[in-house]
Amino acid sequence: MGNFKILDLSDSKEWNDCFDRLDISQQDIYFTPEYYTLFEKLGEGKAHCFVYTENGEIAIYPFLLNSLKDLVFTGYAEYFDIQGAY
Repeated sequence: MGNFKILDLSDSKEWNDCFDRLDISQQDIYFTPEYYTLFEKLGEGKAHCFVYTENGEIAIYPFLLNSLKDLVFTGYAEYFDIQGAY
């Protein structure tokens, strides 16, 4: 069983370290904290990166987190939506 963690922009160095561990063919600007910083600053959501590691392998999934509390159907519970920046 692997391990996972969720990073945010305060963890940009670790996020970039995880990005650098990806095979060069999988490295794309769309996965970097710098790219997600732009979207967070524009109010598109809070930038996070899900990191999964197992047996020396790594997978990352950056996303923007948005609360749905202002939508009528959520009632009193707090729900969130995640989406990619692109």
